[in-house]
Amino acid sequence: MITARWLERRKPFWNELESLLERSGSRGIAALHHRELQQVSLLYRQVAADLAAVREDSANRRLAEYLNQLLGRAHNLIYMDRRASVGSIWSFYRDVFPGVFRATFSYTLAAFVIFCSGALTGFLACLGDPSFQRFFLGDAMNSALEHRRMWTESIVTVKPLASSAILTNNLTVSFTTFALGLTAGLGTVYMLAMNGLLIGVVTAACWQAGMVVQLASFVAPHGVLELRAVFLAGGGGLLLARGLLFHRRTAAP
Repeated sequence: MITARWLERRKPFWNELESLLERSGSRGIAALHHRELQQVSLLYRQVAADLAAVREDSANRRLAEYLNQLLGRAHNLIYMDRRASVGSIWSFYRDVFPGVFRATFSYTLAAFVIFCSGALTGFLACLGDPSFQRFFLGDAMNSALEHRRMWTESIVTVKPLASSAILTNNLTVSFTTFALGLTAGLGTVYMLAMNGLLIGVVTAACWQAGMVVQLASFVAPHGVLELRAVFLAGGGGLLLARGLLFHRRTAAP
């Protein structure tokens, strides 16, 4: 039952929210200060709770309609789409992305170290035990290296298809490496270490066959960007894992 005393206590909040909505006008959230935006968010939740209470009393249908309209206006203000512009894209790459990169650099560096550790392990294991190379690379690649031929020659003959396949594979690796942060980071570490191990084994095999230059000429054109993307995705996965394992609980306002 909605009482007059309850209405008297709640109306100032409704009036305040309505006043903030009117002030926003056609400019939307850009017309409000930071503290006013926080107040809109708080009032939005309070009015939603008030609407739920009013709907329990069928005698206050008009009041429920008013609160529903007020809540709808607040929803549109909070969740309205921002107009994108070419300048915002430039601003993202000039300011936002470098700032995020610097703030999370330690995680990207950790991903890079894990990858390099796997690569070093694979390189040394391959040099110390030739059977490891044969097991890891397979018959086709080993046969090509024994004949001093790059196994990529058959790929390069169909360049558009090859580039598409390589790009798709590296994108899959990057997205998977990031998403596996949900496994408390274990999947992310595994993906980084295994891909590093593969690079190390391939490098050692080409080193022993005297084909390091050929390998570098194949990997460098796309590896410079794509390996960097893997490191960034790995850092994102580690950051995601940290958020899951060491999240901070904050009290509700």
